[in-house]
Amino acid sequence: MRRILLTGFGIYLLLNFSALTGDFEPGTEPSGFKEIDWGTEIATLSGMTLLRREPRFGGLDVYSREGEKLLAWGAPVAAIEYFFRKGKFFRGSVLTTSVEDYQDLRKAVFEKYGVGELQSQPAPGVTQFSWRGRITSMILQFEAPSGSGSLLITSRKIEDRIMEGAVSP
Repeated sequence: MRRILLTGFGIYLLLNFSALTGDFEPGTEPSGFKEIDWGTEIATLSGMTLLRREPRFGGLDVYSREGEKLLAWGAPVAAIEYFFRKGKFFRGSVLTTSVEDYQDLRKAVFEKYGVGELQSQPAPGVTQFSWRGRITSMILQFEAPSGSGSLLITSRKIEDRIMEGAVSP
């Protein structure tokens, strides 16, 4: 009986510890991106330039910041974008175009937030790590064929509302 209890407890611990993989390091979960909190109205921000409008999910507006240095946690990047839906900020995006820049970004992100959970390969030549916190989710991805990488940092609350609307009749 004792052996069964110990085995059961061991399985319980294993399952609970594996559920923690991909979490942000304690105290590091962001409440926004690049000093902009989730849900901030675009009208309250200065220096934002509209890059494009995307029709998906009821319409998304994608902006850049005028004069922003293309650095993320000290790593050089090719682009930084800010996504708004119905005027509210819900996602930040960082793009890299070289293996070296992706590796620098990955190192900086792992140092800042901890190592994300390595996902099963979503496509040939694609490596993906994810973090899922209480208020923010993050995906870091590298595409070997193109040598490009991306980091998406998203408000879980707003993204969940968007996805509910996308599947609702």
